[in-house]
Amino acid sequence: MKKTCQKWLALALCLAMALTMAACGGSGNATKSPGDTPGGAKASATGEGAGHGEKVKLLFAGTGFSNIINVPGHEDTTQNVGDYLKAIAAEFMAENPHIEVEVLVNNAASGTTETLDVEIASGNVPNLFFSKEADQSKYMGMGMIQTLDNYFTDQEISDYIGGIMTNQNEWRIPMFSAPKLICINKTLFENAGAAHLLPPPDDRNWTTEEYMEALRAVNNSSAGIFPTILFAKTASAQESMMGYLWPFGARMFNGSDLSRTTLNSPETAQGLTFLKGILDEGLAVSGPTALTDDDMWAMFENQTLAVAPELPAFDGMASSAGFEVYYVNYPHPADKEPGPLWQFTYALTVWKSDNPAEVEASVALAKFMADRWAVPMSEVCGALPVRESQKAEANLTGELQAVVDLVGEVGTVGSGTASPAYPVLRDTFKDMNAFLFIGDKTPEEALAWFEKTLNAALTK
Repeated sequence: MKKTCQKWLALALCLAMALTMAACGGSGNATKSPGDTPGGAKASATGEGAGHGEKVKLLFAGTGFSNIINVPGHEDTTQNVGDYLKAIAAEFMAENPHIEVEVLVNNAASGTTETLDVEIASGNVPNLFFSKEADQSKYMGMGMIQTLDNYFTDQEISDYIGGIMTNQNEWRIPMFSAPKLICINKTLFENAGAAHLLPPPDDRNWTTEEYMEALRAVNNSSAGIFPTILFAKTASAQESMMGYLWPFGARMFNGSDLSRTTLNSPETAQGLTFLKGILDEGLAVSGPTALTDDDMWAMFENQTLAVAPELPAFDGMASSAGFEVYYVNYPHPADKEPGPLWQFTYALTVWKSDNPAEVEASVALAKFMADRWAVPMSEVCGALPVRESQKAEANLTGELQAVVDLVGEVGTVGSGTASPAYPVLRDTFKDMNAFLFIGDKTPEEALAWFEKTLNAALTK
């Protein structure tokens, strides 16, 4: 991913939107909450009579994932990028004739949000947005996202795997996911006579000592084969390197309190010391500050890297790599339990509106999409289901089924995606890693710098 200045963009967009709405009265959407339902009761938002029969017009926006075409069961209407959104809208409107849905698609194959940013700046604010969490975080920082606590029952929430959805300050409806965990070229381990050092299929967890032993056994840099890789050139380092820290007890924030980071802790320092040890022992590719996740996947696909510390966002590798791919959890200290995983999700967000009927209709559309389209869309992308009720319906390979089971076993942890300073968080985490890897700062010094920098951004 390219490095951006999203914090300043968010501020500019917020100002532009405010000026536009002041001049034009807005589009029915606003940055203030419609308020909770009376008495704290949960609204139905089922699609059946959503909006109480009132005529409602919605703007449904999404980034145009280039690989979401030919959706199973909808091949005739999903031939081009963005067609899936139009097909969803058409199917929903047929069942809810009082709701009109206009579709806005960003056709960029990269899935960036530039098209949406232009629309927002001109006052054309969406009601519902489909994208990855990282794209949505800047809009959280602009105060534009509706919390959904009162729109989902406890039963609906409990259906989500590994605690990925809660009833506290919930702000998105997950569609499918790519959990961040370790991806192994098992064939390289077999060739090195070290496959027995990997966690067994029925228990995908291992200790830090077991992990280091496995890396040492497969190390053959003289033949161009490296045990693993650490990287700190791009902000996407945050997405992979954090996975190593959770088993030590590190947490980015204290639960749903996003006002100050809690990453600066003895537990995190222990995790960073472990990472530095991998590099110092020569068990990772040298020069991590010049390496990116793209380098990681190029080496993995070329079979010069035994362990990649990240499941690919859209996994087609397990069936097409030409070697045996094996997924396991990040290692945990021997005196701790296996750590949770960051569930990198692709989700729907409902945007705030001063019209409660718009919010309820938007939630209805979101539930409709999550119920009927999540599984076929995840199959197209090679991603994973996020609901227990959809596991049997999903067409998963053995390894991907193992990943889903692991998520259910160890649970998930928040990585700060909902923080208003998430773009700053990613860049700061990357820089912290760089200081650590080149030896400019000790783990404790790097964490103190991270805390000071991120908290300063959070207070702005």
